[in-house]
Amino acid sequence: MAMYNDVITLCAVTYINDEYCNKVEQLIKRDVFACVKSVTRSEFYAAAQAGFKPEIKFAIADYFDYCDEPKLIYNEVMYDVVRTYRTGIELELICQRSDLNGDG
Repeated sequence: MAMYNDVITLCAVTYINDEYCNKVEQLIKRDVFACVKSVTRSEFYAAAQAGFKPEIKFAIADYFDYCDEPKLIYNEVMYDVVRTYRTGIELELICQRSDLNGDG
């Protein structure tokens, strides 16, 4: 049985108008417990063929805790959710480092 002792911050994206009426992205954040896993070789190569670079995988104990958030934060690093995979009640989130980190 997996130990869900890591905390990830799921980030929904919404847009608000700033003082100049420009649309600005705003993240709505919430924390959930997760288990950090490694991306398998087959997942890595299959995603690479589609142009993705999956680096890390998180498992959430209950798939109801996930509301299609496109981003998450773990250890102060922003990730994009590339794919989700449900295994029973558990949900796996396969992620790649977000371009928002400034390192491409």
